[in-house]
Amino acid sequence: MIDKTCFDLSLVLLAVIIGLACTHFTEVASVREGTLVGALMVGPCVRLIAPHLGFVDKFFGDKQAVFISERDLAFNPVITISREYGCGGRVLGKMLAKKLNLKFYDSEIITLIAKETGYSEEYVSRNENRLDNALLYQMIMQDYSAPLDKSLSKQDALYVASAKVIRKLASESPCVIVGRGTDDILKDNPLCVKIRLFASFESKLDRCLNTYHLTKEKALKAMNLFDKRRAEHYTHYANADINDIHRYDLVLDSGAIGLEECCNLICDLFKHKANNAVQKA
Repeated sequence: MIDKTCFDLSLVLLAVIIGLACTHFTEVASVREGTLVGALMVGPCVRLIAPHLGFVDKFFGDKQAVFISERDLAFNPVITISREYGCGGRVLGKMLAKKLNLKFYDSEIITLIAKETGYSEEYVSRNENRLDNALLYQMIMQDYSAPLDKSLSKQDALYVASAKVIRKLASESPCVIVGRGTDDILKDNPLCVKIRLFASFESKLDRCLNTYHLTKEKALKAMNLFDKRRAEHYTHYANADINDIHRYDLVLDSGAIGLEECCNLICDLFKHKANNAVQKA
C-alpha cells in the first residue's frame, strides 16, 4: 500500500524539480508553503476531525460500525463494567460471575487479542488503551485515501481485535466483561446490562493503598493516568463521554455502598432484564 502522505510529498518534490528545470534552476516556480502544508496536513486533519462527526451519519441513514465487520445473529445476557481506577471493578466482576454462574473476562482478553493480532501479550497490555502513539502515526504515516479497515494504526488494529474478541465471547455464552468500552461494542445487544462504577477520591485512594498495596505517590499517578487514558480512548472510539450516565443501565458509588451491595443490585437488574426478555420472546 502506498501511503498517501508520502505520495503527496513525492508529487510536491516532482513539481519543485519541474519548476527548477523550467527556470534553469534559478527559482522554484508554482510551489510555495501552502502546497507543502496542504500535502502534509489535509489527510491528518480529516482523520482527526472525522471521529467527532458521527452525528452527521443520521442524515445519511444508519450504517454499520467500521470496526465490526459481522453482526452476531444471537445475543446472550452480558454484564459490562466500566469503572474509575480504584473502584474495585475487577473484584466486583468476579463476584457477579460467581453469584450468577457466568464466565468472567478481564485481563484474559489480552491473550485473545494477542492471538488475533499477532502482537505479544506484553505489547497488547501496554498499548490497548493508549492513543498517544496512534496520534503521531495518524498524522504522518497513514494512508488516508484507503478504507479505514485497510489503513489501521496499531491502536486501531488493537481496537478492531478487541471488538472482535468481545463480540465473539458475548455470542458464545452469558458473561461478565470488565472495561475496554464493551458497553459501546455491545450496544446492539438488548440483553446487555451496562454498569458504571465510581467512588470518591478518598475511597479510591484507600483501595489503592490498602488493597492494591501502592505507595501514595504511585496511587495518585495511577488514578490520574488510567482514568485519563480510558476516557480519551472511549471518546475516540465510541465518540461519547465515558462519564455520561445516560449510556449505562446502572451507575453505582462502590465506595459509598460497598461492592457486596453493588453486586446485589446488579444481580437484581440482570435477572429482571433477562425475565423481561423471556416474556417478550
